[in-house]
Amino acid sequence: MEVLMRAIIKTFLVLSLTLVFGASISYAQAGTRIEANIPFDFTIGDKTFAAGKYDLSLFRLYGSVHSVTLRDNTGKLILNTTAIQNGSNARNKSDMLFAIVEDEHFLDKIRTPDCGFVFNRSSRDKRIAKASRVSVPTSGSAPNLE
Repeated sequence: MEVLMRAIIKTFLVLSLTLVFGASISYAQAGTRIEANIPFDFTIGDKTFAAGKYDLSLFRLYGSVHSVTLRDNTGKLILNTTAIQNGSNARNKSDMLFAIVEDEHFLDKIRTPDCGFVFNRSSRDKRIAKASRVSVPTSGSAPNLE
């Protein structure tokens, strides 16, 4: 009987947290949505994704911390992570800035006309900080080297 009660309490707790989290996201501001055709394989954190069309959405969680969801071209959610809002924006455009380290592309920043967002860096911090960058515009056209 005690095991059953614990299971019921755990289930109720999980459902409650899910409802609270879902409600807080629905009341959050509209957020930022970016679509891009990324012409190379890329990494966010410790996960690598194939080249292709992606939809990325950012929603404020609290302060400057934003929830980031990445969806593939079928709309399937493939990554949920966080990014920190910073001041680096792109004039009259949005783009995704990738650091190139040993032929690997790491999503380093997202820039919109309003603000920018940076991602948690992996154990490759020092190499990413010194890496060259490539910018992929949200229109899906060819990347711009920076």
